[in-house]
Parts: sequence; structure tokens; C-alpha cells
Amino acid sequence: MITINVTTNLSALSRCKSMLEHPAELVRTAAETLAVELRRHFAVRESEGNSMGWPSKHFWNREGKERTSVTEVTDTHGTVTVASPAVAHKLAGGTIRPGPGKKALAIPLTAAAYKAGSPRTGVIPGMFIVKRKGAVGRAFLAVTVGKGKSAHIEPMYLLVPSVTQRADPRTLPAPAALESAVNAAVDAKVARELRR
Repeated sequence: MITINVTTNLSALSRCKSMLEHPAELVRTAAETLAVELRRHFAVRESEGNSMGWPSKHFWNREGKERTSVTEVTDTHGTVTVASPAVAHKLAGGTIRPGPGKKALAIPLTAAAYKAGSPRTGVIPGMFIVKRKGAVGRAFLAVTVGKGKSAHIEPMYLLVPSVTQRADPRTLPAPAALESAVNAAVDAKVARELRR
């Protein structure tokens, strides 16, 4: 005959029972883990730099990482919000049109124009409009480079009535990776409670 004795830590089981009866603590762990994973993903995207090789405007840090937070935790659910319309647009894609009172979008064509941002008066000295014949609704903002016979026109911005951007499938991490990280964090929290 073999006898096996099992000893149970009743206080640990009591803590686990309490967590299950009031699971907001576990929900908070899940939500905070999700927020950390999203911020980590945005930091990786930031490290990739600008796709054109131009100076970074730190989009993923500014619009993703810094705007990600846990916004609600209850016994039944947690909410993590990325409070950025720009990130939402990256995720879904869509058409961008000029704002109120504007006729065109200015698409930068050079690193200098990209760094300057909006083509406000005086940001890039000497800019003027060049309209292309036969290209309805197409025009450029340009500058003259050089002097005399070596002078030439350098387009800085393309003026367009709208731009349609494709959805970026890498805007957020893969759902399976997020689920795995959240499950691991919750399992680890329960295991810590059992060891206390």
C-alpha cells in the first residue's frame, strides 16, 4: 500500500478565491500587460526610421507609445486606448482631404520639405507655385536653386486634392502575440499568489 499526503496552503487558496470573486486585479494585470506590449511594438516601429530615409518626426513614439494607456478596469473588462486618430488611420487606411479653407494637400518631395512640415509662408524661403499643363488639379510648390545659367527649379511639395493611404497591417502587433503575453502575465500573477 502506498500513501501520499497532500498539504494545501489554505491562505493561498483563499487569496485565489478572492481574486476570482473580485477579478479586477487580474483584469488590471491583463490590461497593463496589453498596454506595455503595445508601447513596446510602437517603440520597435519607431526604431525602423522613416521609410524614405528622411529625418524622423517620431510618429510612432508621439502618436502611439505616448498615447497608449489603460483607461478602464472593472471586474469584467479592461480597456486600453491608443488615443490617436493618426494611428487609427494607419490601421484602417482611407482618404485624407484638405482641412477647412484649404484647397490642396501639400505632399513633401524632399527631406527639407518633410522636415519643414506644412509649407507655411517663410518656412522655405522663395517658394512659388508651378502649375503643370495637362495635369488637372496638379501643381507644385518649388524653389529656384542656383544662379544664372545653372539655376533650375526644384519641386518641394506636390499639391493634390486628396490622398488615399492603404491600411498598414503592422500598425498593431499580431493578436496571437498580444493574447500570449496577456495570458502569461495573468498566469504569473496567479502563480505568485499561490507561492505567497
